Amino acid sequence: MKIERNVGKMDRVLRVLIGIGLLLVVPLGLAGPGASWTVFGLAGLAVLLTGVSGLCVTYKLLGISTAKRRSGSEMAD
Repeated sequence: MKIERNVGKMDRVLRVLIGIGLLLVVPLGLAGPGASWTVFGLAGLAVLLTGVSGLCVTYKLLGISTAKRRSGSEMAD
């Protein structure tokens, strides 16, 4: 079974940048007192991983794809 990417190039770039931003919120002190690594860390990691991999489970469940199709059945960025 071949897993096809469902996250397009621009979507991936934004996800990587947002993921890194969320991972940096707490150590840079931008989240305020009492901010939890758990919330920002897990959210940042999830967004970063979907950007790097090009696969989004939520998109798959909703039948959404921002990736461009190439000729045939291959998915591209």
